[in-house]
Order: sequence, then C-alpha cells, then structure tokens
Amino acid sequence: MGPQKVQDDGGKRNGRKGRETVKRITKVLLLALAAAVLFAGCGREKKIKPSLPVGDSVESVPNFVMENFTLKSAQKGEVKWEVNAKGAQVFELKKKAYAQGFVMNYLDANNSKTVLYGDRAVIDTDTNFMEITGNVKAISGDGAVVRTNRLFWDDRRKKMYTEEEVTVTRDGTVLKGVGLETDAGFKNLEIKRRVTLKAVDVGE
Repeated sequence: MGPQKVQDDGGKRNGRKGRETVKRITKVLLLALAAAVLFAGCGREKKIKPSLPVGDSVESVPNFVMENFTLKSAQKGEVKWEVNAKGAQVFELKKKAYAQGFVMNYLDANNSKTVLYGDRAVIDTDTNFMEITGNVKAISGDGAVVRTNRLFWDDRRKKMYTEEEVTVTRDGTVLKGVGLETDAGFKNLEIKRRVTLKAVDVGE
C-alpha cells in the first residue's frame, strides 16, 4: 500500500505542475491577444484621424465649414456690401475666412452697384481686407468691366488694386496693362504700366 501512495502523490504533483503550465500558457496567450487588440485599435485610430491639408496645429483647423456663406458690412444700419460664396471655411484664431465661388455686391455713396466675382477669396474677418483670385471680374454700375487673375479689396480705403495683368472694357474701348488701382465704382481708375488702348466697334 505504501508504494501506491507515493505514486499518487507524484501524480498529484505532476497534475499541479501541468495545470500551472496551462495557466501560464493561457496567461501569455491572453497578454499577446490583448497586445494585438491594442495595436489593432491604434492602427484603426490612426486611419480615421482626419488628414488636415492645412497642417496639424490648432490654428489650422477650421472652426466652421459652411455652404452658402454670407458676410455683410453695414454703416448706420445700411448694408454697404454683401459677400456670398458657395462654400467657406472660417478660422477664428487666424481671423480668416477662405471662400469658394465668391461674389461681392457693393453699393457706393450714390447707390451705384459694383459686382465682383472670383473663384476663391481670403477674407480677413477683423478688417474685411480681401484677396480674390481665379477668373476675377468686376462690373461697375455703368457697365465697365475689369478682368484679372488677382485683386485685392481694401475695405478701409474702399479701393481695389492688383499688380497682375488687367483688361478694362468701357464705352467701346479696351484698356490693357499691368497693375491697377481704382475706387469701387471705377470713377478714378488707374492702370500703372504697359498700357495699351484698343477701340472696339459696336458690332464686335
């Protein structure tokens, strides 16, 4: 009976060792599985993180992204100009609005309207200074048309200007040159250099 007891104790010890080994293996497998899930989760988080074309800093994240953007300027309760755009992104920290499909309607002191078009515009939301780019066209109340690729609007001086090539069509004449400065109604328009003048027949 004695030898039988020794064999039973050995079997118990071997059984305990086997169970402990299984537990260790199970624990290792669970840790490995947890690590795999953690890394997989990190991978997914990295994938869904939005890619910011303007940078990763806080200042580069728009506070508002909107369609049918509108901005107005009023004096003594009267709207002097109104900007409309198909879309815009507003950055409050930069104090900038980036607009696409830009249209500006401006009324001068005589309520004569000038309309300004552009593919894009960058607007300083503090000063209302604007840079309009891409197929820029301005049409005054008397029918004069200015075309260029870049135009600046200085809201404080109520002036438009550019250093780009310009074409001005007015009263059957076409003026071309480089650089321009004018008031909103084109009453005091100056082309700075390389000016050429062409008369256009009414039938053209």
